[in-house]
Amino acid sequence: MEKKKISCFIIMAVMILQSLCLYPVMGQTIKITKFTQSPANPVPNQSILFRVRTEGDTKEVYMSIDGDKEINFKRKSNNIWEVEKKLTIEGTRHIKVTAVDKDGQKDSVIDTIEVKARDNTKPEKETEATTETTTERVYTGNIEKPSEVTTEAEESSESLEGSDDFDGGEYSEENKIDERYFELSKGEDLEAINKAAGESVFMFIGESTFINKWAKEPIDPNNLNASSYIKNGYTLVPLRAIAEAFGADVSWNQEEKTAVITLSGKKILITAGSDIMKVGDGEIKIDASAEVKEGRVFVPLRAIAESFNKNVYYKDKFIGITNNGTSLTDNGFELIRLSVEAKFE
Repeated sequence: MEKKKISCFIIMAVMILQSLCLYPVMGQTIKITKFTQSPANPVPNQSILFRVRTEGDTKEVYMSIDGDKEINFKRKSNNIWEVEKKLTIEGTRHIKVTAVDKDGQKDSVIDTIEVKARDNTKPEKETEATTETTTERVYTGNIEKPSEVTTEAEESSESLEGSDDFDGGEYSEENKIDERYFELSKGEDLEAINKAAGESVFMFIGESTFINKWAKEPIDPNNLNASSYIKNGYTLVPLRAIAEAFGADVSWNQEEKTAVITLSGKKILITAGSDIMKVGDGEIKIDASAEVKEGRVFVPLRAIAESFNKNVYYKDKFIGITNNGTSLTDNGFELIRLSVEAKFE
């Protein structure tokens, strides 16, 4: 009997130790590490940008204002989520933001925002400093301590990378990417960038897929070895995939080894092995000869811009091709690259 008691005691002790070991792991599957709102003190009907950064495999993020219906955030980059909202009622508004992972685990933060009446007494030329209110969560064991930090955007221009490492741990590569997205997006017209991305083509050198108007497609559905590449210092891209993405008709003359592209009433002829491209009644000398590889015609990237009247962007093996009249800043192009990596990784 005594042996049975000892045996039961040992089993219970093991179970308790197991639960203590498992609890912190289970409790840290998802975590909201940063919540921001800008501007800090909006007036009624002013657009407010809410941003959330999470850790863990986040499935969705949503918030409620004064206990009203849930508002879903959109994923922008890795674990960065955003939503824009206008508040019409003045006074203190109570906000609850919740993140959910794939297993249904949740983490929430609670904050307030002051919606103040418009001050019509200020001179028209008076300029207000841009402010951003940040609700940061400091984790010490199982104790959470929210703290309010307000930064005057015009008072400091130094880099903020790593400045909000309030968890006490080192940044992972993913956190650096998230933080980079935060920094690059300042001052950018995100709506215009999203619109441009939705009308454009993007691809990484060496990959068998490309992004066509925010949809991932194979360069050649029948040959996954077909991908853009670099040869003798020039970037060569798949002609048919790009041309058809912009609505062109493409045919191939096997006897003459020539691709015929018709776009907006203009006819373009590109012959494999030739560095001359015929556009309408004229000819253009291109950077390198077109060539057939993996059953597809590849042409120099700049030839696309010159013949199709498109804008071409290139950085760190990431290629962007947009309609003429759609221009992107270096920051805007990098924001799209980060978004593509997050959406299609």
